[in-house]
Amino acid sequence: MVELRGGGGESYIEICGKDEYGVYGFLDKFLTEEWSCQKLDAGDLSDDTQLPFCDALYSWPFFKAAGEEGLSNMGLATMRLVDYMCNQLSWTLGVINGGNVGSKGEVREQQIIFKAPHPMNLVSTHVMVELRSAGYVELCGSEAGTLTTLREHFESQYGAEVEEGHDEFCDICLKVGSGMFKERGRSGENNIGQLTSEVCDSAVTILPGFSLVTINGGNYGDDGSHREQQMVFRWDNHPLREAPHLLVELREIGYIEICGQDVDGVHGKLTKYLKEKWRCKDSVKIPGQEPFCDVKLAWSAKDMMWASADLTSFFHGLGWQMQVCSQGTVVTKRGKSESREQQILFRPGSSREGAVEPHLFLELYTGEGSEELYAQPDVTQVPANQQIRFCQVGDCSAAIEPLKKFLTNYLGGAIDGQDEHGIMRLVVDVFLSRGAHDNNLGCWTMRVCDFMVAARLKTRLGRGEFGGRDHDPIPTGRSPNPRLCPDALKA
Repeated sequence: MVELRGGGGESYIEICGKDEYGVYGFLDKFLTEEWSCQKLDAGDLSDDTQLPFCDALYSWPFFKAAGEEGLSNMGLATMRLVDYMCNQLSWTLGVINGGNVGSKGEVREQQIIFKAPHPMNLVSTHVMVELRSAGYVELCGSEAGTLTTLREHFESQYGAEVEEGHDEFCDICLKVGSGMFKERGRSGENNIGQLTSEVCDSAVTILPGFSLVTINGGNYGDDGSHREQQMVFRWDNHPLREAPHLLVELREIGYIEICGQDVDGVHGKLTKYLKEKWRCKDSVKIPGQEPFCDVKLAWSAKDMMWASADLTSFFHGLGWQMQVCSQGTVVTKRGKSESREQQILFRPGSSREGAVEPHLFLELYTGEGSEELYAQPDVTQVPANQQIRFCQVGDCSAAIEPLKKFLTNYLGGAIDGQDEHGIMRLVVDVFLSRGAHDNNLGCWTMRVCDFMVAARLKTRLGRGEFGGRDHDPIPTGRSPNPRLCPDALKA
């Protein structure tokens, strides 16, 4: 995992994971020569350094941001790194996930996870389409023909025009008319989901052989009012080819929105299921009001992990496949309150109807810390109510016992039982935080991913984040337990 962190006065890059095939040396060369980064001391287990939260740490002067509408070169930097890791070192892009941290959301983070090398990556082109509700579409990628095709599509379909002077932030910047991005009300209602499904369907049609790899969205800008959605496509000749995309958005504020083509009456089937099992209701329609999605239902927000797993099971029973699962916390206009949103994207035609492939959903929750300690950048604390939860879709019996052993033996987790949805919960104390936005979640994420692969459990990575509350945080200058630092696990 490479984590890009920009803003808040200082910018850093953190790297977590095994040094397979000498990748740390190659990354060091790229970061220092291409981005003028300087390697910093990440710390170790000795008493005269801070506890390490990553395996390698660099300063990052390449990051740039401007204006009050969330303009930055995070997408461009991400794609430059993807091109290097994939096209030069042949690693495989797995997940891109981002968000805002800091007391005012002033620091942007982007986590990029790569999987072990495959020779196909040397010839696989990647491109990012970034939708910015401030009125822009940004394109980032190294293949000129792909960028030109996408630019022409947005010009013809959305009346976009090239905006000059953005070379430091993206490869092509398109200014769109006021009619493309829409929002209303105080609940954060917008048409980003609708645009996402449209762009995904268009991209796999006008770019033969390309498929969606990952999506990532959230709030940006000084007041957090602007929405962004990043979509990364790869030329990999995916077997689903031009199959359409259906996006289901679970919005904690009280709505479920469905966007995408009604393939084989899937809108009606899903609506019926949600009304019967989740007790959802039709959203109140206001005469003359333009819909921002294809189906909108009112719901009483449920556990996001269970809801995501249940939806995945439902769609696989219809022969659809879950492609991407991405969660973020967004700001609404209801007193600037925060609301969690989960985006889950499905495509038809992956398996025979009724066959539910095994999926394992894991949640690593770092807990809640003391605001007083967050304000002290040099103090390390053990946040309260740390937990790891997981639930299965289909038959994951071959993976459950090895996973429980790993979590209890190596992370010191204590099993706290299962809830009514079959979600297993373990209490842990391995997560640490320092200052307002530094923690060791990235390191532990990679340890869990490596275990799932190394244990030959035939798993591949999907990403999501969730939350809860229980006991008090523990301030600490040094770790009271060697398990609190992932470096102890390496030994």
